[in-house]
Amino acid sequence: MEESTEERINWLVVSNLGWIAPIIVAAYFGQTFWAVVALTMGCLSVYYHITNTRLAEYVDTGFAVIYIFVGPWMLWHVGFTHQTIFSIAIFCGAFFLYVNSIRCRILKQDAQYIVNHSLWHVCTASTTAFVYWTYFSFLVSG
Repeated sequence: MEESTEERINWLVVSNLGWIAPIIVAAYFGQTFWAVVALTMGCLSVYYHITNTRLAEYVDTGFAVIYIFVGPWMLWHVGFTHQTIFSIAIFCGAFFLYVNSIRCRILKQDAQYIVNHSLWHVCTASTTAFVYWTYFSFLVSG
C-alpha cells in the first residue's frame, strides 16, 4: 500500500519534533541564543518539508551545513570526553542516514528516502541536544 503525499510530509515534519530536546537543554542552562538557533533549525526543516520548494530546500540545507560545524566547535572547547565520543558516533550514524537518503532520492525510492531522512532529523536533533548538554555543563563547571 502506497503512502499518500500527506503521510510522507507528516513523517518528514513530525520527525522534526526532535528539535524540542536541544531547545529544552539550552533553556535549562539559560542559553537563549542556542535555544533560538535550535528552534530555527527545526522550523526551517518543517517549512521546507511542508512547502517542498527549492528556495526552502536551499535555505534548510545551507543552515544545516553551517550548523554541522557548530557541534565540533563546541566539543573542541570541551576536550576529549566520553560525551564527545558518543556525540561523534551519533553524528556518524546520522551522516550515513543523510547520505543514504540522498541516494534513495536519486533512485526515486520514496519510502526509503522518508525513513532515512526522518531518522536523520531525529539523530541530528539528538546529537545537538547531547552536544548542548556537554558544552553547557562544561561552561557551568569550568
